[in-house]
Amino acid sequence: MKKKVVVAVLLVVMLTSSLVFATGENIMLVGDDVNASGIANDLIMLAGITVRTKATGDYAFVMGADVSMEGNISKDAFIAGATVNISDACVVNRDLYVAGADVTIDGSVNRKLFVTADKLIITENSSIMGDAEIYANDIIIGEGAKIYGTVTYTSEAVASIPENIAVNIIEVDTEEKQEKKEEILNRISFLDIGASVFLVMFILLVFPGFSKKVDRIYSKKWIEIVKSIFKGLLALVLGPGIIFVLLISFYGAAIGLLLLLIYMAIIQLATPVAGYTIMRTIFGEKGNKFLLGIVGTLILAILEIVPYVGIIISALSIILTFGVFVSKPRKDKEIIEGTIINQEVMNAETEEPKNVEGTDEMENKEE
Repeated sequence: MKKKVVVAVLLVVMLTSSLVFATGENIMLVGDDVNASGIANDLIMLAGITVRTKATGDYAFVMGADVSMEGNISKDAFIAGATVNISDACVVNRDLYVAGADVTIDGSVNRKLFVTADKLIITENSSIMGDAEIYANDIIIGEGAKIYGTVTYTSEAVASIPENIAVNIIEVDTEEKQEKKEEILNRISFLDIGASVFLVMFILLVFPGFSKKVDRIYSKKWIEIVKSIFKGLLALVLGPGIIFVLLISFYGAAIGLLLLLIYMAIIQLATPVAGYTIMRTIFGEKGNKFLLGIVGTLILAILEIVPYVGIIISALSIILTFGVFVSKPRKDKEIIEGTIINQEVMNAETEEPKNVEGTDEMENKEE
């Protein structure tokens, strides 16, 4: 559960640090295949399966399975994906933070580089003006790479680094200590998964209105998922500011404290709520809600403990959950019209026939 709080705090810090200085147009895109270009005066925010960007702006937040960066970022960039490629056309004028499985740095970073990955390649064309802090199993740095700071990595990594580059090796714990840590982490992860499954059952049993709301909004409607991500992003970012203002005011302190508790509760409920919502979006209202809730929660909870990928899944779960709570069911015009028509038919069927005797007399006269 602590992991969700940490991820949420990081998201808020990163996003608010850019939005504080927002003065112009931002570029925000979500989809399967995202291709971004143009100039953003402030923020570039992209999420998708395949993401290609040539956009330029102050800050970049990019997430995807396959990410390629080509644009110039005048301040900081935060990139996460299974495969990440920072091309030779990309320049980050301050710090670059990257999390991924396979990461290739071929561009320029004018301050610090921070990377966590399975495999990292820093090509001979790359240029890093500051330090490079690396947490990876496999590290390859090309002979012509220009790194003016110190490269820091763990002693367990397999590293190929030119002799002219300064290095700082961090000694890892002994194998026995690592095994104990892994055992503790596995127990914590198992408890987190069990707690998430309990929570989704508790929510569905105690709050039946929640499942009805989700079914009404998201049943086989992927567009509502996208809308909720944007709504949740706004709620996640704006929430701390509103809470802070209320807490420092004399009359609003109690409300601010209540909102803070609600805010933290939503973060803790991210896995079960997001899991149930996604499964309802896939299967609709026909499936058993308890079964779908358990399966969706288990899938998300397991993905969240996977290295690197878990951070992305946790972040998206938190954002989607905020969106679910702030979204409201919309009245469907067709359903309303259909209800009115059905009511009229029912009224007509229950009404007794009028002027029966008059009708009989007319028929007799005609005969």
